Amino acid sequence: MILELVSENEIQEVKVLVSDTGPGIPGDQQEKLFDKFQQADRLVRDKEQGSGLGLALVREIIQHHGGRVGLESGPGEGSIFYFILQVKT
Repeated sequence: MILELVSENEIQEVKVLVSDTGPGIPGDQQEKLFDKFQQADRLVRDKEQGSGLGLALVREIIQHHGGRVGLESGPGEGSIFYFILQVKT
């Protein structure tokens, strides 16, 4: 996990990043990962199963607090998931 302080237009934000070294996620599947009951295609996850709610809940919680979530990934590159929240001073 990485924590960064970023500033844009005099607004300070904190960015929290979590990365993995997995198979990566193709661009056409990335946005749907944040929708309820959605998962990326089973690239190499034969035994892993989930409800498809985790990232949808994360997005709802972060957006409720005025933040945003995102993903940087590509096939064979692993993935970086992040969220950004404004720092209240």
